[in-house]
Amino acid sequence: ELGKTEMWVVLHAEPGACVQLGVKAGTEPAAFRQAIADGQLEPFLHYIPVKSGDFVDVPAGSLHAIMGGLLIAEIQQNSNTTYRVYDWNRLGHDGQPRPLHVDKAIDVINFDQVEPGLAAAELIEEGADWQRWRLVQNRYFTVERLELAAGSAFTGRCDGETFEIWGLLDGRAAVQADGTETALAAVNFTLLPAAMGQFVIQAYEDCHFLRSYVDAS
Repeated sequence: ELGKTEMWVVLHAEPGACVQLGVKAGTEPAAFRQAIADGQLEPFLHYIPVKSGDFVDVPAGSLHAIMGGLLIAEIQQNSNTTYRVYDWNRLGHDGQPRPLHVDKAIDVINFDQVEPGLAAAELIEEGADWQRWRLVQNRYFTVERLELAAGSAFTGRCDGETFEIWGLLDGRAAVQADGTETALAAVNFTLLPAAMGQFVIQAYEDCHFLRSYVDAS
């Protein structure tokens, strides 16, 4: 396994919240390994302050951690791979340190990912009362943010190639398909199956959504 690609969307952040992503400039694998053995890895770690609405692209090979005071939505490659190199000297439920995977992690960590920043959204489509932004697009998933004003609607289609997952972040909305309407609850995610065909997302209040799917093209 060469790692796991993922991304995070910050839904809520306490003052001073941050994420850890990448390494500090000048970090070398040998010194990094020794710092793990000494339990002194933190000086090598790069942190990024975040606030609600920010998003973080985490490509495979990224050294990363979600710190305290954060509620995030995480979208990731279909993989169970996790290589832990540092656990802030915490103990597990059994009172023992959790296992680390130092050799495997160092094999795949991208030490050229030096002090990265936050990604920027790209406006890809808009109407009179809605906007569609691309946050991340890669071979494993595409994630978009949609902003719909009250009374507006977005029409999409699941064409049999890929399913979609929609998350309503705030407001009140519903998904309409095949003559039925299903209410969407805030801060919940809904799976639209690949065989669904055409669907309509109807906003009854001002709404923000996350939309994720695999681009089959």
